Amino acid sequence: MIHVGIYPPPYGGVSVHLKRLLERLERAGIDSVLFDVSGTPKRRSGVVNLSWATAIARLVLMRKSVVHFHNFSPRNTLYFWLLSFRHRTVITLHNDWFLEELEAHGWLLRMVAGRLLNGVDRIVVVSHHARLLADLVIRDPARIELIPGFLRPETVPPLDSPAVQQLRARHRFILASTAFRLAFHRGEDLYGLDLLVDLMRRLVFGRRIDTALVFLLPAVGIPQYLSEIRQKIERERLSDRILFLTQPLADGTSLWRVSDLVIRATNTDGNSLTVMEALTEGVPVIASDCVDRPEGTLLFRTRDADDLEARVVEVLTNLEEHRRRVAELGSFDTGSRMMDLYHQLGVGPRC
Repeated sequence: MIHVGIYPPPYGGVSVHLKRLLERLERAGIDSVLFDVSGTPKRRSGVVNLSWATAIARLVLMRKSVVHFHNFSPRNTLYFWLLSFRHRTVITLHNDWFLEELEAHGWLLRMVAGRLLNGVDRIVVVSHHARLLADLVIRDPARIELIPGFLRPETVPPLDSPAVQQLRARHRFILASTAFRLAFHRGEDLYGLDLLVDLMRRLVFGRRIDTALVFLLPAVGIPQYLSEIRQKIERERLSDRILFLTQPLADGTSLWRVSDLVIRATNTDGNSLTVMEALTEGVPVIASDCVDRPEGTLLFRTRDADDLEARVVEVLTNLEEHRRRVAELGSFDTGSRMMDLYHQLGVGPRC
């Protein structure tokens, strides 16, 4: 089978998911290849570096297969539809804002794209809310599969960061968060970095709680905004308590393991890999209520700094209780469900 998407780097929820999915397919004895359309060259068996246009041309010429697209865009729906005449096709909508993307291009494209999507064999959505949105576009509900995109890593290397280790040794509590790259959504900081800086000021100087924050940022995205945030951190006298990790980690789970609390302060989201990784490791998670969150996640009102502060203080005050609560959660791994879908479409292990 063939996947079309991104293999890390760049590091983000979708690319890490695809990396783990390829590994899972290999262990299951299923022949697969990933057409990496990121534009960043990779050297990895089973990963082919192609432009989007070249990937389409290659797929047109290849013999019938199962093709799983992980790069949804309204403008790509024509190609998804055309290729469905030659291949069994699957699209994963890795976030909840695909309907917004359709609407942003006007009613005509939304109508055309919606009709084209109905020609795809399966649409995979990652949350209940995304399922409701997909129901507005896809006529046949049997074509929609709800499968959160979390595959637990087989191994996690130790965190190789002296800076984090020093921070861990100096402070009582370590908070952690991450962003694929800095971005804005509806005019607001998508990942809530501004909220986290304000939270740190409140915790350290208002609540007198000995706290530090590690923010994983493998791609800056908006250098000017990061510069403004750094200036704010300096003004608030938090420079020795907020650490940016700007080099990708082999696996983000290594950071969650050394943290006391993981915060997901986004104002929109998809199937947050961060949340499920942290919960799987027994680390409490506080996340905004902008989308559905996995069982066990503690929610705060999106963009509400007061509510975020109250939730964080409650967790840090009762940390052992929350650790025990999270440790009792079941597995979030959905690898078997993804394999079942592929088997339904005719994918099997090699002989």
